[in-house]
Amino acid sequence: NFFEVRLSNDSDTLYVVEGEIEGITISKYIDDDIVSIHNTNSLPAEYEKLFSKYKKIVVKIDKDRFEDNYKAFLGKHNNIIIDYKVDDPTKDYNDLHKNGTLTLDIIKKYNREE
Repeated sequence: NFFEVRLSNDSDTLYVVEGEIEGITISKYIDDDIVSIHNTNSLPAEYEKLFSKYKKIVVKIDKDRFEDNYKAFLGKHNNIIIDYKVDDPTKDYNDLHKNGTLTLDIIKKYNREE
């Protein structure tokens, strides 16, 4: 199932992030609701119940396996954005956080065109 980082019922945007620790990391930078998923090639059975509560779903997955995994999210919500986290396929949000370069703008940036 999803790892619930923050479900406030006040946000109209839900971030789905690959990696439980990364979900916790980005919660220090953004106010939107956040869940994490360990396996990005499939969704938990109950995803529709959660997704239906939000106007926008932003899925952020690692770039190294993006092409293999993003298809699991296609068509799962009427306003879903499926994106990779950062351009360097060897880095993720935790790497940037550890070296002090992670920012709100990096998390909110869309790295690919839909």
